[in-house]
Amino acid sequence: MTLSNVLIAGQPQSGSTKLFNMVRIALERSGVEVNTFLFSPEDGWPSPEPGRVNLAKVHNYDAVAADGA
Repeated sequence: MTLSNVLIAGQPQSGSTKLFNMVRIALERSGVEVNTFLFSPEDGWPSPEPGRVNLAKVHNYDAVAADGA
């Protein structure tokens, strides 16, 4: 798998947390290390490490998050 950022976005109570966890579990079961976090524009995306995927969640549209995903 190539290094990447994956962004899960959805309104509160829309099922975004369930989708976030489904993606996380699928990646982990396929042998990929996952760096999970709640995205904030102040911190931005961390640099992905070899063999690791950044998986973030947001509830509101964020241009910084969308540009990095």
